[in-house]
Amino acid sequence: MSLPQYQRSLSRGAPWSLGQSPFLVITVTKRDLAAKSKLVIDGTAFELDDGTLFIFSAARTQQKAEARAAAAGPETRVFTVRTN
Repeated sequence: MSLPQYQRSLSRGAPWSLGQSPFLVITVTKRDLAAKSKLVIDGTAFELDDGTLFIFSAARTQQKAEARAAAAGPETRVFTVRTN
């Protein structure tokens, strides 16, 4: 099993920083599906050797996170980050 590699060329918008926002928006898709659908998602992209993409972005409010997830498509989920 390989570790995901950061993909600068697939990353768009502000870079994701761990622990900076209370909501995390994550999309998991395949590179070939994203290319075919011309999917453009703002976020920081990581890719596995098999072409699986993980795109992370942060949001300050739940409303913004849900809007971002809706725009990105059905492979996207919103998570609440607990900062202690």
